[in-house]
Amino acid sequence: MAASDLPHQLEAALKALYGDYVATDKAWANAETPPVLIVVCNNTTTSRMIYEWISGYCDNPEVDEGKLVWKAGNLPMFANVAEGKPISRRRTILIDLAQLNRATLSPASSEDARDEIDAFKKELRQRDPSRDVDKVDDAELLREVMNTVGRKGS
Repeated sequence: MAASDLPHQLEAALKALYGDYVATDKAWANAETPPVLIVVCNNTTTSRMIYEWISGYCDNPEVDEGKLVWKAGNLPMFANVAEGKPISRRRTILIDLAQLNRATLSPASSEDARDEIDAFKKELRQRDPSRDVDKVDDAELLREVMNTVGRKGS
């Protein structure tokens, strides 16, 4: 099943939750901590499908030559794709329990979060100039992601 083929009931539920989120975001416009939307799924296949439906995805990732085709996400505030290409700062991330248990990022997750990883390493370098940020492991990156959910600008 492709990300574009979510069951109607699931799609309707996500759109309803999104509508509530948009209203809450407007109501909290001046709040120090913005609202967050966390979607929990029963398995990694489902989570990947919902992630792609929400944020957008590459429709032909195996293309060696030619242009990649990017599909827009269905929830604009959480879209990672705009105007046919990925945006530089992701609004939606995918973390699955298997990653947390292994404390390793899959290659796809590492690439999806490349901008955030680079920003974290830059911030870490500023906090502790003596630290070798190239030795930051996946476990530390995942902890940082989980610790910054809901933090303004994160």
